[in-house]
Amino acid sequence: MKKKGIIIIVGIFILILVLRYIEQKSTESIPVSKISQQKKGSIGVPLPKGATEEMSLAKDVDVDIDIGDISGNISVLAADGNYKLACEQGSIENIMAERGSMWGVDKPSRRTFTDKESFQIYTLLTDYMLCRSLVSGENIYCKSLPKIQGNAEKADVLIEDCERFCKVIDFAGYVAGRRKDEKICRRFMTLWPEGAPHVPEDVFCEEAARGLEGICSAGVEHKYLSPSMKKECLSNLPAKLSDCNNRDTCVALYNFYHAFKKQNCLRFSGSKRDICRAYLKKSQDICFQIAARISKDYCRFLTNVDKAENDITRMSEEERKEYLAEQKRKKMEEEKFKKEQQELMEKINKDVRKFLKESEYEEEK
Repeated sequence: MKKKGIIIIVGIFILILVLRYIEQKSTESIPVSKISQQKKGSIGVPLPKGATEEMSLAKDVDVDIDIGDISGNISVLAADGNYKLACEQGSIENIMAERGSMWGVDKPSRRTFTDKESFQIYTLLTDYMLCRSLVSGENIYCKSLPKIQGNAEKADVLIEDCERFCKVIDFAGYVAGRRKDEKICRRFMTLWPEGAPHVPEDVFCEEAARGLEGICSAGVEHKYLSPSMKKECLSNLPAKLSDCNNRDTCVALYNFYHAFKKQNCLRFSGSKRDICRAYLKKSQDICFQIAARISKDYCRFLTNVDKAENDITRMSEEERKEYLAEQKRKKMEEEKFKKEQQELMEKINKDVRKFLKESEYEEEK
C-alpha cells in the first residue's frame, strides 16, 4: 500500500512537470513583425544598379532598365494565351501589378524577392518589351513604360534608354539588309550627340545600306568627316570589333549587325538570342518564349519566398535585428525553463527521499 502511495505521489510530480512544459510551449509564439507587414503602394521603388547610366548592349550582357511604377499601361504587355504560365500568379499582367509589393521593393525582406531576384525580373521584362516592340516595328512597348511615382526625370531616362536600344538593333538590321525602311536609319540618326558633323540623312542612309564597315571611310571620302575624326566615328560605327575600344553600345551594334547579316544568333544567349531570332523571323511567338521564362522565374522566386520565413539571408536589416532578438529571447526563456525544471526535479527527488525515509521509519515502528 505504501509503495502504491509512493508511485502515485511520484506520478503526480511528473504530471506537474508535463503540464508546466505544455503550458510553456503553448505560450511561445514569434510575434508578427511590424516591419514585415507590407503595405502595398506605400513602398518606394528603387532602380536597379546602373539603370540611369548608359545602357549596356554588349555581347550577352542583359540590359538593366527599370520599368517604373506599374500605374501606367499594362494591357499592351498582356498576352497570356500565347505562352504557358508556370503558376497561377505567373502572368505578365500580374507580375507587373505586383511590382513594388512582391518584387522591386525599396527594402527587400523575407516576404519579398531579393534584390538579385528582382533584377532578374527587371531584365527579362525589359527584354520582353524590347522584343515585342522590335517585331511590331512600332516601339509601343518602350513607350508604355510607366512613370516612376515622384521621379519623372529618372522615368524619362528609362524610356529613352529602352527606345535607344530599339533604334540600335533596328539600325543593325537596316545596315545588314534585313530591313529596308529608311525611317529606321533616320531614327538611328536622332541618337547622334549635339556637335556631331552634319551629314544629310539621304546621304548617310544610302551609304549605311551598303553595310556597317564602310560608313566612316565614306564620310571621310565625301568630306563630311575630317581624317582626324575617323577614329571617333569608328568607335560608334565600327568596321571591326577592335574599333569599339570596349564601348558597350558599339560592341552591341557590331554583334547584332553581324548576327543579322549572317542570320545566325548563336553569338548571343538567353533573351538576347530570342530577340535576335524574333527580329530575323518577325515572330512575336519567339518573344512569348521570353514571357514564359519570366513566368517560370517569377513562380520559382515565389516558392523561394514561401520557404524563406526563417531564412536570415533574405531578411531586411530591421527584420534581421528583430529576428535575432526574438531568437535570443526564446533561448533565454528555454534556459530559464530548463533551470526551473531542474530545480523542480531536485525538489521532487528531495521530497521523495524524505517520504521514503519517513515510510521506512514508520515501518520500523
